[in-house]
Amino acid sequence: MTDSGNNGGNSGSSGNSGSSQSLWRNEQQQDSHHALLSAGSLKLRLDVKRPGDGLQDVVANHVAMENAKILCVHPDPPTPANGETLIESFCRGDDFVAIYAQTPARSVRPHYQWRYVEPAEGVSGVELTLSMQTSLLDSNPKAMAFTSVPATECLAYSGESWSLLDAGHDGPVAGASGIFLFRPEGETVSYAEIVFPADFQGATAKCADGAVEIRYELFPEFLEKGVIRKARIQSLFLPRSGDEGLAVAACEALAAAAPPLTT
Repeated sequence: MTDSGNNGGNSGSSGNSGSSQSLWRNEQQQDSHHALLSAGSLKLRLDVKRPGDGLQDVVANHVAMENAKILCVHPDPPTPANGETLIESFCRGDDFVAIYAQTPARSVRPHYQWRYVEPAEGVSGVELTLSMQTSLLDSNPKAMAFTSVPATECLAYSGESWSLLDAGHDGPVAGASGIFLFRPEGETVSYAEIVFPADFQGATAKCADGAVEIRYELFPEFLEKGVIRKARIQSLFLPRSGDEGLAVAACEALAAAAPPLTT
């Protein structure tokens, strides 16, 4: 396992385009390993041993996202109790990268790249690029994504208009295009989760106990040796005022952008 604080230069994204200094800090202790992001008005933590636990201790625009589980993406089967087998992790400009081992229980090697992004003024967040490789002739790269946010409203975008999920909704989200907007009650910040259009295969949602959760699957097709599969998801924190237009604009920019380079 190799860990370094700042390996390489700027990643080329908007958050840190003028400096080679990383926005992330890679902290490893005897019984824990975390990556910390502090950029502009956004602060958060990742558990490097358990990437499927998602973004933790999030503070966006001075609002703490308490009791939220955000951008929890894990290959199938889920992370074992003792954590993932980490091959390498490093900070680089706007990026934190972690590469995990292929194991007897999992026939693929996951490669996570979390990138700080600022798609518009007042909007910031993290773009996750998840890549899958295998040494086998045939494997199943399926990954599951999960987000749960305490919110009184959650909207899904169809590609033309927004629809509000009904209280008590529990099942597939009809007509969803991969953009979901969460509005925590009484806050000035909204949360948007945006799946790259070609990677979105549908989602389910559950509205209960004052929270809204969404779930969706990535990489439904089989993977063979020599092929790399990638999926991109943006996790954005944006002002409540005008949040619908900001989320759509961010999705359009994501769809038009070239995928980030991976190591």
